[in-house]
Amino acid sequence: DLLPLVAAEDAAGYTYEVLAARTTDAERVAARTRAAQHRERAEAWARLAEVDGTAQDPRAIAYALPDGLLADPADTTGVHTLETNLAASYATLVSQVAPDQRTAMLDLLTDAYGAALTWGAAPVAFPGLPERLPAG
Repeated sequence: DLLPLVAAEDAAGYTYEVLAARTTDAERVAARTRAAQHRERAEAWARLAEVDGTAQDPRAIAYALPDGLLADPADTTGVHTLETNLAASYATLVSQVAPDQRTAMLDLLTDAYGAALTWGAAPVAFPGLPERLPAG
């Protein structure tokens, strides 16, 4: 089911658009670029799921924003959660898509996780998979 991914990508785009409106010039360019990437991905997933422009299209006009994003100054620590959740979604898709499509899913996972790290996510061995604790 791609609908949650469509909504998650679109919500991330919205979040970065709001962030772009609240940041300095240097950060604004990066946030706008990231917003466009997420909106394009949402569109591509919606088309693939054949829900683009239909009543089943889960994209909304506005989404709940990470806590603190509207504070003055904006608290951006919650932005990495959006990217981390997307990385987890792409990690799940790696095992569900045909072998010839796995590289694309890994690229999307890597991209989302890299953005999550930029916004302060804690590094993990393999994003999207639960950490395994040593036995004993």
